[in-house]
Amino acid sequence: MLLYFLACIDKSNNSQAMPDDKELFNGKIKDTGILRSLNMTPHEFSLALTVLFPTYLAFQLTSNLVLETIAPRIWILTLALTWGVVATLQGLVPSKAGLYVNRIFLVLAEAGLTPGITILLTFFNVPEELQLRRPFT
Repeated sequence: MLLYFLACIDKSNNSQAMPDDKELFNGKIKDTGILRSLNMTPHEFSLALTVLFPTYLAFQLTSNLVLETIAPRIWILTLALTWGVVATLQGLVPSKAGLYVNRIFLVLAEAGLTPGITILLTFFNVPEELQLRRPFT
């Protein structure tokens, strides 16, 4: 459940780096955050956010196929650790291209996590029990 929550936060966290209208001061943007530090336009920033979804769709199936060959305890742990490291390193990217590459690597790690956990849960419960299962009972 914690990994699902963190994945949801991760998908929306970059929108917090964008300035909003409240940051306008006398017609000029006072502090533009990520746009200024990476010398990006709003369109380029939107592209960096959009690169997540097609890559996410492409690698969900691939990651689940790998899950069948590698033990889930190893594969899901590897994905979670990789995802954490790449998400942490996102704050250190020096350029637009670095942000694009970082987002792609972030998706490579995150794309297999959510469906992998879902498949892992089906190994222990039949579909009729999965929705009604109570933890710690």
